[in-house]
Amino acid sequence: NASRKLYKTKKIKFPKFCLLSLFKKLDEVIKNQFKVEIYDYNPDYASPIYIFDFQGTKIAYHSPGFGASIVGDSLEELIALGMEYFIFIGGVGIIQENIMKLI
Repeated sequence: NASRKLYKTKKIKFPKFCLLSLFKKLDEVIKNQFKVEIYDYNPDYASPIYIFDFQGTKIAYHSPGFGASIVGDSLEELIALGMEYFIFIGGVGIIQENIMKLI
């Protein structure tokens, strides 16, 4: 069961740890696996911030969407909200085929 709260940054103590995913499907996994509190992140973005407890540690989760500009903008706002440590889950690609693959 998720509770939805309005975006009022002065009244919310966000966790220091944040998981960012470029895969929207992870939203449902987080909501189904954990008891989450949902905070409307920004009216301009579709995805809110989910906060859940993992082994006694509060974790924030957010799916900013695709593109460097939206991810960068989201990251700046999350840092301003007090988050300090981030794990990114996403994919990358290359434009030129002649760039050597590292993996």
